[in-house]
Amino acid sequence: MNQVYLFSTICAFSALLLLFLLQRITNKRHLVSAEVALLDPLDLLIHPQPANYCGASSHYGRIKCNGQIYLTRKRLVFHPYFGSTIALELSAIISAELRKSFLGGLRLGSQVLVLTLANGIEIGFYCRDPELWSQTLRESFPT
Repeated sequence: MNQVYLFSTICAFSALLLLFLLQRITNKRHLVSAEVALLDPLDLLIHPQPANYCGASSHYGRIKCNGQIYLTRKRLVFHPYFGSTIALELSAIISAELRKSFLGGLRLGSQVLVLTLANGIEIGFYCRDPELWSQTLRESFPT
């Protein structure tokens, strides 16, 4: 009897936790959609898409997380589902390159987009089309 009660309690708690997480992710997606809707369509270079933050060499933290990423003519924005938004001005990004690994992390078959900032900090993201991101960023750098 106690095992059935314990199992029921664990299932109920798990279901509530899952609902909370799904609600949080949905709210973040709506936030990103609303933010992008306020932008001039000509300023948006790459529309929001799912991405994984791989960490940074310093300042932005090394905790990996999922979120939405997009690129405008002025900045790259990553909205994690949990945590603070990372907004990088394009003028602060000095290089964008593709690597097989970053900060000791390796994902088979995927390349990580590594951004180097003017202050020497490196930030990594897994995104759907890393070649497009890398090329678009390089074309956006001030000449």
